[in-house]
Amino acid sequence: MLHFTMMNKCVIFVSAYICLVVLTLEARADPELPEVGVEERSPTSYVNRRVYSYCYSNGRQYSHGQTFYSGTSRCLRYRCNRGRVENIQEACEMDGRCHRVGSYFTRQCVTYRCEKSNRGTHSYYQTTIFRRQCEDAQGRCRREGATFPKVLDGKYYRNCRCEIKDFKRSVYYSCD
Repeated sequence: MLHFTMMNKCVIFVSAYICLVVLTLEARADPELPEVGVEERSPTSYVNRRVYSYCYSNGRQYSHGQTFYSGTSRCLRYRCNRGRVENIQEACEMDGRCHRVGSYFTRQCVTYRCEKSNRGTHSYYQTTIFRRQCEDAQGRCRREGATFPKVLDGKYYRNCRCEIKDFKRSVYYSCD
C-alpha cells in the first residue's frame, strides 16, 4: 500500500511568491511486495521497499496488474506482475476460437490437439491433427473402412467407403 505525504513550503521574496511542493513516497510493509534492503525508520511498520509499477513487452508499457494480449493472437494473454510479464493464458487459435494447450477439439471429423513447443526463449503454439475420420451424408463422423451414405459432387451414394492417407492429411472416398 503506498502512502503519499505532501508538504507545502511557501516562501515570500520581495518580488515573487514561490511555493515548493515536496512529495515523499513511502511504502508500508506489504507481504505481497518483494523486500529489498529492510531499514526500520520508526516504531511503525514503514520499511524501504522497491515498488514495481510497470512491465514492458513488445515495446509497450503496462501497469502492475494490467492484463494484455500478445500482438499475434487473442489466445495468448499476459499480466504485468511486479515488473515481470507472466503468462496467464496459453492457447491455439483456430476459426476464431481459443483452445487451451494440451486440449483436443474436433472440427469436420478432424480431431486436433493444441501443442506448445519452446525454442530458445520463444514459445510456439500450433494445432496438429490427432485423428481424422470420414464424414457421411448427414455430417456424422465415421471410421475408415466403414460403409456409409455420402454426397459427392451433388450426387447421393448409398455405399461409400473412405481411406485416409498422407499421414492423416487426406481422405479419399470410393462409392458404388
